[in-house]
Amino acid sequence: MVRSGKAAVTAPYPFGFIGNSLTRVVILALPSSRVSTLLHSRLELAEQDVTPPGTHPVLFLFHKFSECQFSFPTPLRSMSFHEHTVCVPFTSVRAGFGTFGVEGPYCFMPRLYLDDLWVQWNGILVWGFSKEIAHMEVNESRYAVRSSTASRSPL
Repeated sequence: MVRSGKAAVTAPYPFGFIGNSLTRVVILALPSSRVSTLLHSRLELAEQDVTPPGTHPVLFLFHKFSECQFSFPTPLRSMSFHEHTVCVPFTSVRAGFGTFGVEGPYCFMPRLYLDDLWVQWNGILVWGFSKEIAHMEVNESRYAVRSSTASRSPL
């Protein structure tokens, strides 16, 4: 199969998602008390030495995906969309909520925004990610994300 003059890449797994991606990452050191409000009740911030005491890193990932498709033949069109992910690294499972002896560290993603309804439903139904539709303004000097749920904010 050839798309845009390039041979399609074969995925290393039978069921997945392949395509092109450009990701920009911004890491901020924010007050730990504020970051902890992003976590699920069964998680807590873990020890880390990446940011100063009293702060915790938060990653903001800004993705541009193009020519994405499932790794198996389908009649569906390829997908191109933007996605914004808020990620809290160095989290662990609270005592009493064990995960088969592995408490962490994990990277928790409290917010995943994208600008394509079809991709949102795939993310929810196929992979179980709670993705939210947002308006994204992307140009040479700006990548702005505005949630369709005005009351919600990444932080």
